[in-house]
Amino acid sequence: MSIMKSPVEFTSEVGAVSVARSSTGNLVTTISVGGVSKEYGPFVGTFTVTGANKAGQWTYEGFAMTADNSDLSGSFQGTYSALGATRWRTIGAVQIRSDSALQSIRVEAEIDMDKRTWNGRLTPV
Repeated sequence: MSIMKSPVEFTSEVGAVSVARSSTGNLVTTISVGGVSKEYGPFVGTFTVTGANKAGQWTYEGFAMTADNSDLSGSFQGTYSALGATRWRTIGAVQIRSDSALQSIRVEAEIDMDKRTWNGRLTPV
């Protein structure tokens, strides 16, 4: 898998959601997410939110099933803020690992729990 040189759009669907309290009392929500990007193919992962409805921190761990069968995984982290009753704006940084490279990338996306989607853009930095 080559180094990303231009922005990559992705679309995904929100699957199972679980909500629990951590040992420190924070609300932690785990969301199963799967989708596709034209450049990387299908992907799956887990989106974890720490905080309540209006704002907080998030992480995402996932991998893609590339057309060339190379290993491609990502570790995302960032912040989210409410855009309305059912939507969050997510902004963050990504480390994408492939067979041949490690690349830092910016992610900007939106979760819409009403539509059950997480869609956005990855941009090389």
